[in-house]
Amino acid sequence: MRTTLENVRIAGIAAAVPKGVEEVIDCEYGTREMREKFIANTGVIKRHKCPPELWCSDLCQAAAERLIEQLGWDKSEIGAVVLVTQSPDMNKPATAC
Repeated sequence: MRTTLENVRIAGIAAAVPKGVEEVIDCEYGTREMREKFIANTGVIKRHKCPPELWCSDLCQAAAERLIEQLGWDKSEIGAVVLVTQSPDMNKPATAC
């Protein structure tokens, strides 16, 4: 079965990351050797890290609010917002809901 959506477009894309940054080598996961291999394989040396009171959905809301303002849209006229994340608030219910 194929679904066709009429009069749909991507009007903008937004992202938000937490302010806190930490060196990957100093992270608390795995061994130092694992972290060194990760850095060598990916080139990623720093990562953004949320404080415990900040959730994925908080970042998503901040990004969406900023984008809606930039587009000059009325929130009541928005039909859908799409959320893509690898860091959900919790497994169930899904953050996208």
